[in-house]
Amino acid sequence: SIVVCPVLVLVFVVCETLQPMLMARIVDEGVMHRDIAVVTRIGIWMLGISVAGLLANITNVFVSSNASVGFATELRSRLFRKIQEFSFAEMDKFNSASLITRLTGDVTRLQQVVLLGLRILLRSPMMLVMAFFYVVRIDSGLALIVAGAIPVLGISVYLILRKGFPYFLKMQQKVDAVNAVVRENLINMRVVKSFVRERYESRKFSASNRDLCDVSVKASNIIVTIFPVMQLVLNLSVIVVLWVGGERVAAGRLQVGELVSLVNYLMQILMSLMMLSMIIMNIARASASSDRVLEVLGTEPSLKDSPGASAVVRRGAVEFRNVSFRYGGGETDVLHGISFSVAPGMTVAVAGATGSGKSTLLQLVPRLYDTTGG
Repeated sequence: SIVVCPVLVLVFVVCETLQPMLMARIVDEGVMHRDIAVVTRIGIWMLGISVAGLLANITNVFVSSNASVGFATELRSRLFRKIQEFSFAEMDKFNSASLITRLTGDVTRLQQVVLLGLRILLRSPMMLVMAFFYVVRIDSGLALIVAGAIPVLGISVYLILRKGFPYFLKMQQKVDAVNAVVRENLINMRVVKSFVRERYESRKFSASNRDLCDVSVKASNIIVTIFPVMQLVLNLSVIVVLWVGGERVAAGRLQVGELVSLVNYLMQILMSLMMLSMIIMNIARASASSDRVLEVLGTEPSLKDSPGASAVVRRGAVEFRNVSFRYGGGETDVLHGISFSVAPGMTVAVAGATGSGKSTLLQLVPRLYDTTGG
């Protein structure tokens, strides 16, 4: 797909940027001289080029869609396999709600970026270069006006995205929090209903939901300023080009059709910049998701077989020798200096007060956690 899509995009961009030039010829050679034959001939060429661009674009949509969906499918599978390797220590570190969000929402956002990248990220710079080439070819003086608008747009988009980026990561964290509340409530629904805690749970969810809403609104308020800024630069650029170009047409240094094509090329350039800023904005949002996905993929499971461990399953005794254990981030041991031996066939009761570590002790037997000591 990475090989095919750029070729298809190039074909589409060439077809798209040829249209204003052909339109200029229709106006200057056909309409101005009232030559219907020229209008018909060039019009047929424009129709054929449009069909070729349409076919290239449709093929690109098909290829890029399959590539992005396939990428997301493989990434989710890779993440799921990685999670299966985690011990309970890693599960406690990430928490299940966050892992669910990373498997679903974060991967979906990355899928969208791959899709936009194969369609728009390649198309925008190609169209920008091709359209600017034709503008320079028609009138190098007016090309300077267009060249002046490009850095203004670029700096504006950079400053806006730089301010908005921290909110993207906060948004994903707030989504994790909402998912955690929902998951806890659904799993423990019987307990919630038994103790008539629906109102309390609703308030807890509303608080998490409000936090997500507040962060999302702040991020949106920053990002939406991109489009008014772009629209302002676009309109000012068109006004200047029409003003200066109109004077040149009146002086006979520029033809009417060329001025029309210049305005079309200017629209193509600025639209390509708007599309490019949109994909950059999505990449900025997806970079937070990317970091979260890579954090999971880059985590090494804490449970590893010892170099001398036997692969043969034997029926034998369970023995603890001076075992200690504390949870990740804990300041004190939950278990300390535990020693006992259980022979095959024995029945053993583990008794103790609430919170004394009975469940933790039993979780060490099938090695859901690794011992801290012993």
